[in-house]
Amino acid sequence: MTSKISYWVKWKENVKRRNWTFVLCFISLLFAMPISAMIALNNTASVLSDAANKLTQEENIRLMEEMASGLAWQVGFSNWMPFLAGFLAILLAVQGFSFLYSRRKMDLYMSVPVSSAKRFVLIWINGILVFGASYLICLILTWFVGIAFHVMTATILVQSLLAFFVNMLAFAAMYHVALVAVMLCGNVMTALLGCGVLLFYEAAVKYLFVGLKSTFFESFCNADEQRMLQSGWLSPFVGHLNLCSDIWYEKGKLVTDLSLADTMTMEVCMLGFVAVAGGILAYVLFRKRKTESYTQAIAFGWLKPVLEFFLLVPFAIAAGVMTGRLASDMDTFLFAGTVVAALIGHAIIRMIYERDLRAILQKKALMFVSMAVSIAVLCVFKFDLIGYDYYLPDAEQIDTVSVTLESDYNRFGRYRVPFEAGRYSGITDSLLENMNSGDPDTIEAVLTMVRTWQESLVVKEEYDDQIPEDVLKSTVYREDANGDSHWMIVRYQLKNGREVYRRFYVNGTMTANELDTIMTDEAYQKNRYQIYLKEFEDALDRMRIQYYDGKQNQFYTLDKKQLLETYKADFAGYDYSAIVNDLPCGLLRFSLPMDSGSYQWSYPVYQNYENTIDLLSQNDIAVNSYEEFLSAEDVKDITVTYYHYDDNRSEDSLFEKGEIEEQRISVSFEKPDEIRQLLAAIYPEELRDVAGEEYHDVRRDERFDVILTMSSSANKKRYMVYGVFFLENKTPDFVSEKIKEAAVR
Repeated sequence: MTSKISYWVKWKENVKRRNWTFVLCFISLLFAMPISAMIALNNTASVLSDAANKLTQEENIRLMEEMASGLAWQVGFSNWMPFLAGFLAILLAVQGFSFLYSRRKMDLYMSVPVSSAKRFVLIWINGILVFGASYLICLILTWFVGIAFHVMTATILVQSLLAFFVNMLAFAAMYHVALVAVMLCGNVMTALLGCGVLLFYEAAVKYLFVGLKSTFFESFCNADEQRMLQSGWLSPFVGHLNLCSDIWYEKGKLVTDLSLADTMTMEVCMLGFVAVAGGILAYVLFRKRKTESYTQAIAFGWLKPVLEFFLLVPFAIAAGVMTGRLASDMDTFLFAGTVVAALIGHAIIRMIYERDLRAILQKKALMFVSMAVSIAVLCVFKFDLIGYDYYLPDAEQIDTVSVTLESDYNRFGRYRVPFEAGRYSGITDSLLENMNSGDPDTIEAVLTMVRTWQESLVVKEEYDDQIPEDVLKSTVYREDANGDSHWMIVRYQLKNGREVYRRFYVNGTMTANELDTIMTDEAYQKNRYQIYLKEFEDALDRMRIQYYDGKQNQFYTLDKKQLLETYKADFAGYDYSAIVNDLPCGLLRFSLPMDSGSYQWSYPVYQNYENTIDLLSQNDIAVNSYEEFLSAEDVKDITVTYYHYDDNRSEDSLFEKGEIEEQRISVSFEKPDEIRQLLAAIYPEELRDVAGEEYHDVRRDERFDVILTMSSSANKKRYMVYGVFFLENKTPDFVSEKIKEAAVR
């Protein structure tokens, strides 16, 4: 029986044998933490020192906050930690139990009078202590670096201790997974391959699943992909990496996109589960492993076909999809590539197992089974055997819906959000997460649009994607003249608690009423437009409000809250039909001063916003229709330029091919009557940005460039026209006639 003293002696002997791992581990963390922190902090401190008399107090504070954030990141959830911890976990696991792969070392270890349980614990705990001690020492050294640069705080100290606990748990989970791979394998090469498989298999399968859905299902959307990839991970490396990526530091304090408590709880629980389960499994496998297993690639023979099946199936599927994509043929090459990949994969795995070329002819039944399963999985996706694209819940099953454009950018609504903590993820994600409308009209409008698109899918399949022009006109796949066809995303929140994400194609002309219903939904508006935020209203007193009509900025100086409430009442009717049938006559610009610059939001004002226009008129701000934003007296002349390319690149070219040489033709109009007609066809560029172009493109006459020269009276009024263009189909005919007359022949 081994005494406690002899056990301690054996542990110290093991430490001496592995002292180089401690040195490597310590040096790696030393460079990653205190030395890197010292370099980064010294660079910023040098800037502060060199420009001590030039920087304002606010700039000094900002730089100090940047230094504090840099230190907090260095001792906290830094992005490099999963990679370094993963590398060291594999190193310590493989090196610690490398004796399992050598007959000479195995005989030596087995001759020592120590039970297998104690031998496992001795080596296992040594690996934990090597990393933990190195990490703790380097953490303390980094604290002293922070103290030396006067940026170390109690908050950073507490955060770093929290990160130390989580990072150690992540290391333990990766270490135990690596130990499982070590116990399963019979040599170093397969052990390293096994570590890679166990740490990345889950990620590979998830990404393969996402790739299959995005390749074969038209209704699969990025939001569903994000939800899938942001869920909990059993792979400790990927889970730890995602956790560190979701957390960053501002002013030395930890920030996260998700609820911090929820993020920590979910990932810590996953890491803890893997650490405990992996440790127990590694111990059991160590006890069950046969002494002579070093002669085999896999220590447990029964595991070989299981591993081959679960490796071969995703490999064959991925190779088949890639082959089909490269060949642009998802029929022949998809399945041919899968068959060939299964043959190659089987040969490689068998040679790794047996280290004999003849082994590739063995276990052919397993190969054919894996091949058949791979083809079956591809058939499910290729032919949509589960009806993924045709899924449509009943209205009675739906609790709420959220709907948005797939690529929503909304120039005047939420593209800058200083009121929300952390990094803003975008309007699309915000709407999907927060809209949650239970309005029966909205639910029915969404279902109608999805149903209309699904019916067009049937037509598309009937014609093998090559839809005749006459048939195309009756489907949502046709392109509108104004680009009103878009991909949208819906999130169904079902009454049974299930969440379903789908995307669908919308043709604005065919579904105008449904789009109107969605855009005027109260939940949609409050989550898409900044003006509905309580924080926006609270900051209103600090804002400056201007009205701009294409020529002049005018400040609104009366009751700001009254203007905002009045505008919101008018804006409640803002929908697709309003965008299509009218153009803004001006915009309201809300400017919020910040520490550096200001945030601005510009919202459209339409001619039918009578209550808003009335309030503006009370502030001596005149609102005219967009056709009358300038009068003929305000313009000295209008120059129109036409670029002629003699290659018939434009179907609406003013000249026949070969009629004239390529040239730039400019003409000026000075007569008041001509200017008046031209102004009726002109629209300001800046107003175009708030004309709802994410839903309906304001079409311009691309043939001409327009430049206005303002009159002396307009200059005295300080009119500022930054750019204008002709609206399509509104350009007067005499413009083309004068261009033709001015051409050099």
